[in-house]
Amino acid sequence: MIPRIPKTPPLKKQEGNGRAEDIAVQMKRGGANITVIATRSHNSVIPAKIHYHSAVEFHIVERGSFHLFTETQIYDIDENMTCVVGPNAFHYLRPRCADCAKYELRFEFSGKRRQNIYAILPDREITFFDCMENTTLARRIFEESNTRRGGWLEAIHACLDLIWISAARKTHDAQTERIADESVTGDNFRGKIASDFFSDHYSTDLKPRHLSKLLSVSERQLDRILKQQTGMSFSHALIKARMEAAKYLLRSADMTIDRVSELVGYHTPSGFYRAFREYEGMTPDSYKTLNKKVD
Repeated sequence: MIPRIPKTPPLKKQEGNGRAEDIAVQMKRGGANITVIATRSHNSVIPAKIHYHSAVEFHIVERGSFHLFTETQIYDIDENMTCVVGPNAFHYLRPRCADCAKYELRFEFSGKRRQNIYAILPDREITFFDCMENTTLARRIFEESNTRRGGWLEAIHACLDLIWISAARKTHDAQTERIADESVTGDNFRGKIASDFFSDHYSTDLKPRHLSKLLSVSERQLDRILKQQTGMSFSHALIKARMEAAKYLLRSADMTIDRVSELVGYHTPSGFYRAFREYEGMTPDSYKTLNKKVD
């Protein structure tokens, strides 16, 4: 059942250079206030640099094809495909042809996010799937905004809910299939969880107790599992996750080294400099300069 929401009229922005049209809609879901910026663009200028943000973005391709650049891969996003970019996921999209058009839905949250459909999509994940229905729903959003017939605002809200639900179900199905397909058990399974844990949380102030609690083992057992499965201790596994993320940011993002240090979980730049030099054999400045020359 779609929750009832206040009838807050959206702010319709003026169309600019003929390439894009924006609509802003206010929603409320399960204690969370949500602002949705819906953009319809034709041959739009896509950000040239990889970036990230706290919002959740849906890119729905109406016509043509786009390249999706992530931290490690390049994907093709074709007509009638939906690409969902989770919070804090590095990305950018670039048109692959001269005649491209897509819809972008940007969900920005404030307030408490309770456990409903709007709290399912995980941070730092990007997913994409075929869904012609989402193209139709996105088109309907702009049609309703332009005509403003009776019930137009409720129709926009319903379209947004259905688009989000399509991604929530896709995410749930993918997680279910992943669990069903995995043949690992016992320590192997815990080792995989630990590996994912470092990849997902390296930017936070991690302690062994956080992971041992997740795995329901003692810190002594955790140390044994990590050394058996990864060949590393907790601190070395955390440093590796942070350093690999830092190397990627130094190569790909236009950020100061102090900012990179903060993003990968260091409280002081000096601690980051020391750890990076020990890990990579050179300073972050030297690594950044060397890779700029290579590029």
